Amino acid sequence: MAEVASFPALKLPSLTVAELTTLTAAAFAGETVLCSDGHDGQPCLARSNGSVWINLSTNAPVSTATLAVAALPSAASYPGAIRHCSNGAAGSPCLVRSDGTNWKRIDLGATAAAS
Repeated sequence: MAEVASFPALKLPSLTVAELTTLTAAAFAGETVLCSDGHDGQPCLARSNGSVWINLSTNAPVSTATLAVAALPSAASYPGAIRHCSNGAAGSPCLVRSDGTNWKRIDLGATAAAS
C-alpha cells in the first residue's frame, strides 16, 4: 500500500464582507480568505483578483445577505459593517452602514458612471 503524504492543517483567516471592504484588494492580490458572510450571508472562500474580492464558488464579487430593518443585528455589535436592507429606504431597498450606534441608510438608484 502506498504511503499517503501528510500535510499540516491549513487555517485561512476568516473575515466578513464588511472587513473585506476595508482591505484594498490590490494589496492582497492572489490571497484567499474564508468570508463568513460573503455568499448572500453564508460562508464562502474569497480571493482577491487585484481589483475586488471574488466568491470562488460563484466567480462573482462577495455579497452580504439581504435583511429587513427588523432583522438587522445591533449596530453597536457591528461598527463599520455594511448590509443590504430590503426595506430601509421607506420600504425600498438600500445599503445600510453601522456607525456603531445606528444603521445609516445609503440610498441606491443612480446608475454608476465614470463621469
